[in-house]
Amino acid sequence: MMSSPRDKYYAHGSQLYGAGLLILLLPLYLTQLGAEQFALMMMFFAAQGWIQIADFGFPLALSREVAISRREHRPDRIGSMLASLQLPMLLGMVLLGIAILGISKWIAGRGGEGIFVNTGVASLSILAVTLALSLRWGSELYRAALGGAEQFAGLAVLNVFSATARLAGALVVLKWAGGGVFVWLICQAVLSAVEMLSLVLLCRRKLHLQFGNSCSESTRVLHALWPIAAQISAASAIWISITQLDKLVLSQTLSLHKYGAVGIAAAIPAGLLTLAIPLLQLSYPALVRLHGRESRREQTDLYLSLTAATCCLLFPTALVCVAFSEKLLMVWFAGRLDAVGFDAASLIPLYAVGASLLALSSMPYGLLNAAGELRRHVAASLALAACIAVALVTGSLHSGANGAIALWCGSFGLFFLIWPQVVHRRHLEGGWWPWARTVALFALPLGIVAYALKWLFPDSSSLLLRFGELATVWIVLQGLALCMLWTCHRHWKQFPQTRKLTDPAS
Repeated sequence: MMSSPRDKYYAHGSQLYGAGLLILLLPLYLTQLGAEQFALMMMFFAAQGWIQIADFGFPLALSREVAISRREHRPDRIGSMLASLQLPMLLGMVLLGIAILGISKWIAGRGGEGIFVNTGVASLSILAVTLALSLRWGSELYRAALGGAEQFAGLAVLNVFSATARLAGALVVLKWAGGGVFVWLICQAVLSAVEMLSLVLLCRRKLHLQFGNSCSESTRVLHALWPIAAQISAASAIWISITQLDKLVLSQTLSLHKYGAVGIAAAIPAGLLTLAIPLLQLSYPALVRLHGRESRREQTDLYLSLTAATCCLLFPTALVCVAFSEKLLMVWFAGRLDAVGFDAASLIPLYAVGASLLALSSMPYGLLNAAGELRRHVAASLALAACIAVALVTGSLHSGANGAIALWCGSFGLFFLIWPQVVHRRHLEGGWWPWARTVALFALPLGIVAYALKWLFPDSSSLLLRFGELATVWIVLQGLALCMLWTCHRHWKQFPQTRKLTDPAS
């Protein structure tokens, strides 16, 4: 049974809700925690991305296998495959927890002096980090299985409750109980356990998950999934490195106080990627299901419609960040900007451009994943990661955060010009031109309108007027993008020989 388009919209909306809530609450967290503890909180969020390298690609391999089982009308395999991976997952959680414990103690020993009240609180904080990250890592197996089965409605509800509790609920507890980042980490550990239990119950209900599979069955499933899991693991590890390497390098080359500016500015690409990446990920099962010579036209139609929808969602917000970064920060922090906030203003346009280029450059992964040809993606991404690492280190040593992020953005621009076109020539009907034309159709008019509006709106000292200006600009750009999407849809329906636009969630 395929999921309805409405369920996919709900799932995508829940991802946007989580990212938007984080961005809205960051100023409150900065005020509550202070620059040093706020930087530790941002490091925790970055660590959530890095630990996914340790899953060795098995959750995504399971998700792909679940989609294939549904394509072949063998839904009975889904629950048994998931059950067979639970024992390796538990073992992995233990090993990962030990590694996190050691790394956290090392980080606390290097720069944690004076942040915590005493060594007892520091030790409990390290334990909370270990539990929260380990449970979060283990829950991805169940989340991937539900995603492969396109159970998006349940995931959407869980995502909304989880994001609300983790961000808004934890902030309420922090204000009520005090205690700094230690209390916040305890909340994350408790909520991670609740989230994992909820995912297990959802899998039992939707996927008929059972417990008690033997070690031999687990070994058999691991052996069957390993070839594609190894490719996915390499691709995922490089992707995580690409998206998190800036924070890793700059956290080592900058002080905690200066790193706060990077943490604030880095929330922008995180939000922009959340506008685009979940929409693409939700369509991976459909791209796998449509892979084949007889359905290549349908797969191409779906991919191009995804491109149009991604541009419609991504570009208006990105252009507001690029053209109005200082006004955005003033409104975001309600006019109470300190030195950390002003330092972030120059980084936001670079981060917004780089994140937009990265989001569009990640689209070919869906085609290569459907074709089972991830080696080429791994090679290209590895070259990009190496280029980014050199750029970040060189830029941070010679020009600080601004130079590092400028070179980081330039690396993504070069990758965007080359790699998608290479993949599309091989896997898209019509080659690379329809995709590039779709991106340009949205980017050029919206960019011109954004900078025209910046020239028309005068500088204002009123916070309310600045908020009104930003809201007006975003509404105009988003409305124009929606009109362009609707026009493309009408044109492709009227002239099907050019390319009919299908629903991104179909």
